[in-house]
Amino acid sequence: MRRFYVDPAVLGTTDVKIRGDDARHIRNVLRMTAGHHLILFDGSGEEHEAEITAVSGDAVSVRLVKRFRASLESPLDLAVAQGLLKDKKMDELVRQLTELGMTRWVPFQADRSIPKQDEKKRLAHCERWGKIAREALKQCGRSRPPEVGSVVSFHEMLASAEGYSVKLFFWEKALSGLPERPPDIDSCNLSVFVTLGPEGGFNEHETAHAIDAGFTVCSLGPRILRAQTAALAAAALVQYRYGDMALGRPKTP
Repeated sequence: MRRFYVDPAVLGTTDVKIRGDDARHIRNVLRMTAGHHLILFDGSGEEHEAEITAVSGDAVSVRLVKRFRASLESPLDLAVAQGLLKDKKMDELVRQLTELGMTRWVPFQADRSIPKQDEKKRLAHCERWGKIAREALKQCGRSRPPEVGSVVSFHEMLASAEGYSVKLFFWEKALSGLPERPPDIDSCNLSVFVTLGPEGGFNEHETAHAIDAGFTVCSLGPRILRAQTAALAAAALVQYRYGDMALGRPKTP
């Protein structure tokens, strides 16, 4: 069934309506009419099967049929801190990392980040990244959108990793790979903070600061990867080592 994100307040009403772009997509693209079923989710971790009761000019009315817990969220709490990249590469990374199970997005200004942003741009990017993440949920089957933050400084990024079980700093000059899973932490309580650099990577000073902040410096292998490739490779490896990517697909509710 097709999946659509709705505001939590909408599901709390007796007259549930889907509006805006999603309503137009249902009506004009999918050609769904009364009697068709779809899935609604509000980011809380629960989903609702709903039946369309009416399609009007600006809204799609639905009746909630049943509620169930989402089954495709990884048990891993995965934060990805990414040094700012050029152009709209960050937009695409938000989408792809959401598909890979990212739970928190921490964009930051690294020494070699070329884009420099003022406060207005930071707020605009944060809003756009949040929308992109919610759109990605519909495609990949997740129900909880990642926490999306605005751009911070390098040192603010390091400080925001406090409390995570594993803190990884990927650097092309590192000699070792991913550390093993901490033996004293079960899967449901494991959290990993992943840090990746911009085009050009990190410099020696940034790496030294990360080590001082308790990060483990590690490599993604012998080849030099583009910044976007590195972020996706790191997220996939972390989900395989610490999360659920090595497991089979669960049964559909």
